[in-house]
Amino acid sequence: MVQPDWLNARIVPPLTVLERPLAASWRASAGPGRELAGTWCRDARGDTRLDYDDPPRISRLWKPATHTMAWLSHADRTVRIALGKPIFPALDRWAPTRPWRFSFTAERRVIHGLDCARVELSPPPIGAIRDELWAAPEWGLVLLDVLETAEFQHRWEITELDRSEPQPEIFAWPTDYRRLD
Repeated sequence: MVQPDWLNARIVPPLTVLERPLAASWRASAGPGRELAGTWCRDARGDTRLDYDDPPRISRLWKPATHTMAWLSHADRTVRIALGKPIFPALDRWAPTRPWRFSFTAERRVIHGLDCARVELSPPPIGAIRDELWAAPEWGLVLLDVLETAEFQHRWEITELDRSEPQPEIFAWPTDYRRLD
């Protein structure tokens, strides 16, 4: 079973689980006017692609075998490549303000055909009115994450899920994109 430290949905979807290919549509919100949507794919090698459908359209490609992260900007047809540990530019507003410890509870639920466990955060988020996080441990995938306080609402959810192997070409950046270093 994948260990709970992959549970990073409040920042981005989890990155690498081998032999668990999938393609998913997702949507997220952080309150009124802060909506995001896109797709997320992973192949059996653990390579991932995260696409943000909303402007500015960008994609993030992660290849764990080579520790290569590529950010594609479709508006200006550029690619920025980083080697080493994954980086997440422009997503810091989603980051938790303090460290949390994640643990699976005994509660179970099936979402999109996957056996999910409810995840508990410790310590609980300050001021949480609703804190609900459901993950499929064998798939390393958060399917639903809801956090509501009096001032803030966050929601991440997988809206569609296909467990077949994605086409290999979606994990390569276009050769006609200009590389920025």
